[in-house]
Amino acid sequence: MASVEALRSRPRTWERDANRHRVPIRWAFTLTKTKARDTFHYQPEDFIEDED
Repeated sequence: MASVEALRSRPRTWERDANRHRVPIRWAFTLTKTKARDTFHYQPEDFIEDED
């Protein structure tokens, strides 16, 4: 079994490489989530971006 630090370093490495290469996020929503948005009438302004 890998150490806790080894397990933590893998996502950090992936994130750093993804950011460095500006890898775009490819959002894909299931029909269920899309249907939920339509049902509850979510608007883009309903979502708040996280502040660092």
